[in-house]
Amino acid sequence: MKRIDKGVKLLLTDISDGMLAAAKSALGQSENISMKVVNIENIPYENDRFDTVTANMMLYHVGDIDRALSEAARVLSKNGSFYCAAYGENGINSFIADLLKDYGIVDAENKSFTLQNGYMALKKHFSDVKRFDYEDSLRVTDINDLIAYIYSLQDISSVTEIRKSDMKKALEDRMKDCVISIPKEYGMFVCKKQVLPYQRCADSLFSRGAKAASVSRHKPASVSYAHQRRHTGTAICFILCSAAGTSLFAICTP
Repeated sequence: MKRIDKGVKLLLTDISDGMLAAAKSALGQSENISMKVVNIENIPYENDRFDTVTANMMLYHVGDIDRALSEAARVLSKNGSFYCAAYGENGINSFIADLLKDYGIVDAENKSFTLQNGYMALKKHFSDVKRFDYEDSLRVTDINDLIAYIYSLQDISSVTEIRKSDMKKALEDRMKDCVISIPKEYGMFVCKKQVLPYQRCADSLFSRGAKAASVSRHKPASVSYAHQRRHTGTAICFILCSAAGTSLFAICTP
């Protein structure tokens, strides 16, 4: 793991004791890393406590997203930034479901928080919300590998009931020059409780190198400025990890 600056204290949290044990095993001991069981819907810290929060591909797991976002905003400092990564509704699963729709396949992927609906959920709690897309796709040449992957999907109903020969034909019909191209849709929202003049300036400078797709949609290259610190002193970071092992939540504060 890359060394954490001595001026930063990292608190890793999860709703699961087992995940914290796995994180401890992977990270080892460090004087500026500690761990605690925390539920994002009820964060046990005071208002304005942290200056950075990161929810990485996890908000769709949360039972009450509005409460979780309210808690994230509550513990975030007035000048803080909230980062949350999410998938879109037009990615791999929707492509496969559409490809196999003649066999009664339906995309049952959880869409409670996505790139498409996340903006409105976030605007209830943050004054400034920007969306940054990560452009990506899959180019598959081995149909058998793709079939094995499709059979493993749990978010597409009845997919295992399709005969392999039928699925192979459906996929081969979509191939062009021996390649099948599959869209991937991932991105990030960057949110602020309030926007200071220097932050607007930084946003303008970075967005020159990343053309906005819409008012709230930019390329990921312009995200990095939000991590710049304008003061010195010890920072405390707060991170929640999902049951899948991914980072849910990260918060830093002086």
